[in-house]
Amino acid sequence: MLLRAMVALAAALAAALAAASPSPPLDLFIGTGGVGYGVGALPPGAQVPFGFCRPSPDTAEVPIYEPWYHAGGYFYTDADTGVIRCFSHTHMVGAGVADLGNIGVMPVSVPPSDTLVGDYGFASKFTHSQETAVPGYYAVTLLTPNIEVELTATDLAAAHRYTWAPGSQSQT
Repeated sequence: MLLRAMVALAAALAAALAAASPSPPLDLFIGTGGVGYGVGALPPGAQVPFGFCRPSPDTAEVPIYEPWYHAGGYFYTDADTGVIRCFSHTHMVGAGVADLGNIGVMPVSVPPSDTLVGDYGFASKFTHSQETAVPGYYAVTLLTPNIEVELTATDLAAAHRYTWAPGSQSQT
């Protein structure tokens, strides 16, 4: 008897939710600006529940990189004075975890060199006005050079799409 009542209640609730208007969009940047052991260290990139990859940008403040602010790889206020260093695929999330930058990829418009790679010379400025994060999708325009980046994820893989400005040389 109790089971029937619970099933009926669940069905009624599902019908009511289906008839309601969609919920407001999520702000995936909430939690990307905290300081310390996992407090607000959430990456805004694309991910699926229990997925293998979480492609997301790894940012850094210029001229000084503060690991304390980058436990999840991304720190919201880096757009003011910082850069995107790369788009990496693994970001663990949790208190006390600083795990980012593994399998990093970065589109560039110049051939790679030891100096370019060693000094993070390929890092690019970005702005929040040209950045989008919705469940399962992340996009940003790299300002230096002008490259549009789109990221998405599946259970086992990540997909990147880069769009270079017309006439520029494409390198990854």
